[in-house]
Amino acid sequence: NTLDDYEEGTWTPVVAAGTATYTSQRGTYTKIGRTVYIHMYINFASVSSSGSYDIISGLPFTAKNDANYSGLASKTNNWNWGGSQTMITFQVRPNTTFISAASSGNNQNFADVPTNNLAAGTWLTASGIYQTDA
Repeated sequence: NTLDDYEEGTWTPVVAAGTATYTSQRGTYTKIGRTVYIHMYINFASVSSSGSYDIISGLPFTAKNDANYSGLASKTNNWNWGGSQTMITFQVRPNTTFISAASSGNNQNFADVPTNNLAAGTWLTASGIYQTDA
């Protein structure tokens, strides 16, 4: 891939495991060479989740197959993601088109966050970059 490999488009973020209806779901991307810049917003009207650690699927390109999880800047509302956890980050899982989440708090290790507590009115927004071999 070269720097003249440039593409812009849209993608549709969906709950990765379970069923949902959406008030809004939108995603945009820009791909330059192997670097993919993404933004997404998703708002659930209803959701029934399987408790998977894969939160969102549908990324426009498969992430590079390496041990690095690309972090995304994110914000959520109305999602009870765990006990005394005070922060959450979204991450692109290697060799997938999935976004997962991890939470932490003061003096706590990061913990994977399942989709169990997604509910009607929960919204997620995230932006960031990841690498692909596509």
